[in-house]
Amino acid sequence: MTQILFPNPRILVEFGHLEGVLHSIFMNFIEQFWPDPDRYVRVTCIYRTKEEEIAAGGKSGIHTVGPFYRAIDLGAREFTQEAVSAAAAKINVLWEYDPSRPEKVVCYAEPHGSGPHFHLQVHPNTIKRKVSV
Repeated sequence: MTQILFPNPRILVEFGHLEGVLHSIFMNFIEQFWPDPDRYVRVTCIYRTKEEEIAAGGKSGIHTVGPFYRAIDLGAREFTQEAVSAAAAKINVLWEYDPSRPEKVVCYAEPHGSGPHFHLQVHPNTIKRKVSV
């Protein structure tokens, strides 16, 4: 089982208040698609105050929503961009962020922010896709 690291008690408390679908996506992601199951998952951000959002250069504001929290960031500096993009693509096949906005994804992993990371997010309309395996 992959270990989950929280950098401080605040983020650990916030983790307990993730929106339910986001928690399911997070667990599905780390259990099935984490690029290296022997390497820990480092949770880097869940909630930000408005001031923290501005300082971080956040654009969507999703980290300022909650509780229940609708976004979680997972550090990925240990992985290549190819591995990060591949893992994100796999979870995005299974989950749809908002059917009315198909350009949005539940796992955004393009280079952005302060370094390589997975940004998992949900919307009230997020659904599991009907995917045949």
